[in-house]
Amino acid sequence: MMTESKYGGKPRIRVSNDGLANMMNGMGTERDRRTFNRFMFGMMQDFAELEAAYIENWIARAIIDIPVYDSTREWREFASDDATAIREAEKRYNVQAVTQDAFKWAGVYGAAGVLMITDQPFNKPLNVKKIKQGSLKRLLVLDRMFINGQSFNVTNPLAENYMLPDYFVVNGGSQQINYSHFVKAPGAPLPMRLRMVNGGWDDSRLRRCLEDVKDAVSAKSGVAALIQEANIDVINRENLSNDLASGDMDDTIAGRYNTLA
Repeated sequence: MMTESKYGGKPRIRVSNDGLANMMNGMGTERDRRTFNRFMFGMMQDFAELEAAYIENWIARAIIDIPVYDSTREWREFASDDATAIREAEKRYNVQAVTQDAFKWAGVYGAAGVLMITDQPFNKPLNVKKIKQGSLKRLLVLDRMFINGQSFNVTNPLAENYMLPDYFVVNGGSQQINYSHFVKAPGAPLPMRLRMVNGGWDDSRLRRCLEDVKDAVSAKSGVAALIQEANIDVINRENLSNDLASGDMDDTIAGRYNTLA
């Protein structure tokens, strides 16, 4: 708030703190335990755990698979004179299944690419206008574990691959593949700086919710373990049926068993 100075001149600015504080328990002060809470980056490269979670746990698998299949199961329709030819070409190259696989593995690992194998050399940019009938040989899905980006473009923001590699190399090979031969399936987005730290790849969608999946599985396992520990006590007593039949021992027997319980 602003107040007039009693000495004249420009008004002085008084800053007031309207936050709730409690001096008894330290809330809102430097003794507040919440001040020690902070978010930290988790492990981004533990691919063995991500793979194990996806393969072994149905919740983790559903997190990845269901959005992909729900968004692609009805596929698409074409309204043109070439609609029949396009549908036949998509079936021949299995485009629907290739798309599903690419986005599925992108969700697990953080990114994947569909390599378009054509009659054009891999080390040069792909010229789409030169792709004719029969030029496309195969569509190959490669997740980030199989390809490595090299020669990142960090100087030309006008290029399509700004902050991305100029070419890729398949693990174990030496063939340079220009980035234009790949159709990228993205993972969960990352800030530009973290994407560079992550080798130009996005984040795993599964990694972001893995701790919650662990908590759910742990809670289920704990309840199941408690059920296994549950039991029913059976108490035997000689002549129990005769004593109950006599009619004058009911209260005595019930009182004794209630004491044991």
